[in-house]
Amino acid sequence: MEEGGFDQKTALFLSVDEDSKEKQAWITALRLLAATPKTRKEMAQKLADRGYAPNVVQQTLQQLEKQNILDDRVYAANLLQRFRFMQPSGCGKMRFEMKRHGISSEIQEELMGDWTKEEEFNRAKEAAQGRWERLSQLSPEKRTKKVYDFLARRGFDFQICREVTAALGRIDED
Repeated sequence: MEEGGFDQKTALFLSVDEDSKEKQAWITALRLLAATPKTRKEMAQKLADRGYAPNVVQQTLQQLEKQNILDDRVYAANLLQRFRFMQPSGCGKMRFEMKRHGISSEIQEELMGDWTKEEEFNRAKEAAQGRWERLSQLSPEKRTKKVYDFLARRGFDFQICREVTAALGRIDED
């Protein structure tokens, strides 16, 4: 042990300069992004959880954004595409998920501002169609309830859930 209770390895670690910590944070950030895309908020939290100082975290985030490696707008657009086509969901769920991931309200409004009720109705009807057909053995009341609940869990507005289940019921009666 050296003076002050530190051995050589500990003393070496404590003397690591700020530039080296920034490089370590950069490498850590790139590894994290290679695993899964992240928003600025998520990346800041991951780096802070790994013990990087706030100034190092901020500098790393700025560098990532400067090089277009980290972009909340692109992340949000990809998230919306997933909810629009792969897992049809309502505007409520999409807004909730964007907020949960730390997407700013300005970006949310920019990306979702032109969505219409008609488009949301069509997405809800598309999502409900397969569920409606699979539940054909149930009574009409149970079938309607299950499809309504399915749509509500997907974040569709209650009015749209009612309209879609009513439309599917009318088609089934014909």
